[in-house]
Amino acid sequence: MEFSIDLVGERSVLRESIKGVIWTIFFNRLFGPIQPQTSEFLNITYPQVANQPELDAMIDDKINRYIRSCVNARKLPVHGVMSIQFLDQVPKKRKASTNTATTTTTTRKSSGWFSRGSGSGGSGGSGGGGAEAGNEAIDEENVRVWETWTLNIECLPIEERITNRRRETHGARGYNHSHAVEVSMQNFEMNLLRIYDAVERERDHVPPITTLEVAPFAYRINILPSPSSPATLTPPPPPSAGEEEGWGTYIKKILD
Repeated sequence: MEFSIDLVGERSVLRESIKGVIWTIFFNRLFGPIQPQTSEFLNITYPQVANQPELDAMIDDKINRYIRSCVNARKLPVHGVMSIQFLDQVPKKRKASTNTATTTTTTRKSSGWFSRGSGSGGSGGSGGGGAEAGNEAIDEENVRVWETWTLNIECLPIEERITNRRRETHGARGYNHSHAVEVSMQNFEMNLLRIYDAVERERDHVPPITTLEVAPFAYRINILPSPSSPATLTPPPPPSAGEEEGWGTYIKKILD
């Protein structure tokens, strides 16, 4: 299953915007016992998972590589692509072994998802890297990608001009922002809705979960060439008339 998200971020807030979107995806794909927590992007609440320092460090590292390779020293606006993939283990087919007396089928118990690699998986500024969870990698020959999230990212230049209106967000008074930052905030909030709409609507493709690990499926984050015409998820329906709950309240309900 493939999903696409169009992410727009002004240069000064791009890093945190990407991180919030990626964490929202992972929050919905860490199926084991987790300790939910929340973070904020310009007063917009998004979900995270506590006590996952390796995953958080990997997300930061991939975002840093993306910015270095696709944003820095380039004329803005500029486009780029990141993808998040989740993988499932495919059982190995064993060949029958024979001898003069009997015919037997050799079956070995899998040693588990992860095998130690020489590094953390992805390497290089624009490379995709191997499947990973923390600092461990899996055998690429025995996995299949069951879900891909493609982030089509547009980085906007920094604007000095500040909008006149003040933003009221989730019951707290916001700050004055430039038009590009306002666009980034609106885009971020809409993308959170798109992610939750997608994970609620599309469930049948998720493989069976056979472990209580926090991350039962391997994952990887890639930096890709920019497509010419990215597709987007169908936006979710607008809130019903009279609905006054903010996005922060919606997130808290999900976490509860």
